[in-house]
Amino acid sequence: MDLTGVWFAGTDLMVKISCRAPATVLTRFQEACLGLFVLKCYCHSLNLVAEHANKVLSNQAEQVIQDVNNYFKMSPNRQKSLVEFQEFASTEPNKILKPCQTRWLSQHQCCPRVLKQRPALLLFFTR
Repeated sequence: MDLTGVWFAGTDLMVKISCRAPATVLTRFQEACLGLFVLKCYCHSLNLVAEHANKVLSNQAEQVIQDVNNYFKMSPNRQKSLVEFQEFASTEPNKILKPCQTRWLSQHQCCPRVLKQRPALLLFFTR
């Protein structure tokens, strides 16, 4: 086989073919192609690390982001009020992002957005 490298996401398909089979798809590639360069998807690996850290650490930040998003998402009046508070607090009038389970590292995008909106959010919730 003329294969010099393989890249994979680290899925179970690459890890195990079945519970009884000791060989994996990856080991079969390595047996067929000596000197095969193997690269695991770094985005997938980084996401797994972040998910594990999020489980181990306090989920307070995630809960705040979820609560703030839920508070504004179903009310156009609240969204309009938030824009007014953003203008008053001289912050960019951005929407509050919602973490998505199917997007890698979506929590990372949501945290800075809430932190940028913090002055407007504090004004809004303490009025």
